[in-house]
Amino acid sequence: MSAPLQRVVTDFGVDHPFRQVSEKLQEHYGITLPPETVRQTTERHGRLMLDNTVLETARPESPGKACVLCFGIQGTYLVDFYHLSEYLAEAAPSCSPDTAAGLEQQQEELKANRSAKVL
Repeated sequence: MSAPLQRVVTDFGVDHPFRQVSEKLQEHYGITLPPETVRQTTERHGRLMLDNTVLETARPESPGKACVLCFGIQGTYLVDFYHLSEYLAEAAPSCSPDTAAGLEQQQEELKANRSAKVL
């Protein structure tokens, strides 16, 4: 499977049931993949992301700017600061007793180009 197709499969696979991903691939790209192949591809990329550390980031200057996260040689993901902050807000209660302060600290780490400390 080509790298671009793996990215499409993984992008869909993290957001939808694997059977639906198979249907979406057929509908949007005319590609037929069994749900099991979608599962294996998505899980393999998830493991690769967990096994690698963040090696590089692009510093977001302010909300609305993008943050680029590079996970080893396996993938680069462009996430805007606003949405990344939303994800952090959901995780903050389990990371810090003071949710607001914990979220603000994580955002400051990202702005200072220290995303490895956040992830």
